Amino acid sequence: MKNLVKNIFPALLLIFLAGTVLLLSDNDPGRNHKNQIRKIAIVQQVSREILNLSVKGFIDGLNERGYAEGKNVSFTKYNPENDMPTANAIAKEVVNDGYFMIMTASTTSLQSVAAANLEGKVIHVFGTVTDPFTAGVGFDAKDHSKRPKHIAGIGTFQPVEAAFRLAKKINPNLKTVGTPWCTSESCAVSCLAKARKICAELGITLIEKNVTNTNDILEVTKALTESGIEAIWVGGDNVVESGIELVIKAATDKNIPVFTNNPEHASKGAIFGIGANYYEVGQAVAKIAADILDGKKPETIPVDDVTPQKIYFNNINLDKFGAMWDLSEQNLKGSDGIYEKSGLRNLK
Repeated sequence: MKNLVKNIFPALLLIFLAGTVLLLSDNDPGRNHKNQIRKIAIVQQVSREILNLSVKGFIDGLNERGYAEGKNVSFTKYNPENDMPTANAIAKEVVNDGYFMIMTASTTSLQSVAAANLEGKVIHVFGTVTDPFTAGVGFDAKDHSKRPKHIAGIGTFQPVEAAFRLAKKINPNLKTVGTPWCTSESCAVSCLAKARKICAELGITLIEKNVTNTNDILEVTKALTESGIEAIWVGGDNVVESGIELVIKAATDKNIPVFTNNPEHASKGAIFGIGANYYEVGQAVAKIAADILDGKKPETIPVDDVTPQKIYFNNINLDKFGAMWDLSEQNLKGSDGIYEKSGLRNLK
């Protein structure tokens, strides 16, 4: 019997050691899982072009890193179309439905998923967020070591100051600007703080009117157009941007130009839009997600501000706004393109 145990013991030891190695390998976050299909949920708050571009950049960026649909990852997209009860229900679903990772696009989606994922059940990456440090999800602007260990991403603060400086450049006599904004949007609050500061610096009076939901947008914009303003500015605000066509039409009907911090709004009639290239923002989020898929821990990834700039102009209604708005070639220098009656003219 002793001889039998003596003979079997080495084999049992080898089996035990092999099993231990496999177990540790499976639990090792640094292990390369590129041959294993892992589920990724993509949550965007509403159907807006910048969010669509961000999501596309995210998927394309992961593909470039070797993570492709059906090969080693699978994507499921969710969109509550700005309905908060639906957004909260989606957040609970994706946290409890076996996903390896959740990607959120927009501040509101970051907030709803973070609230449902307080225990850190799922890795969460985010993008298309103005200021993650004021979003109330656990990041501390003064101490970056204070953060949720399961969340990583980037901020993309709209270039608010650049928008007002550009408006002042193409209309040096600009004195009064109106803005409709939603008080429940933390990104709108952050942008407005910068707008107040730069307007004071440039000698511009900023007239503010609040909206509570998309139903208020047209009425509030019309009220602004009757308040003696010379232009309307819209910053990062999911609610107001969802009705940007209403803002632009109501203002243009009164011969008042709109400028925004969304480059895509120039195609809808804004005199210019200056902001981020959100496709590239999505690609930046993909790099973070790919690093985590490769085994990097989310809490080791810095939360940086990533704002690759993009500018488009529109001169189609320029004759309505008056000669003080100068879209000569000199003032278009450095922009990506201008929408004219003949179509888009690319400048880069």
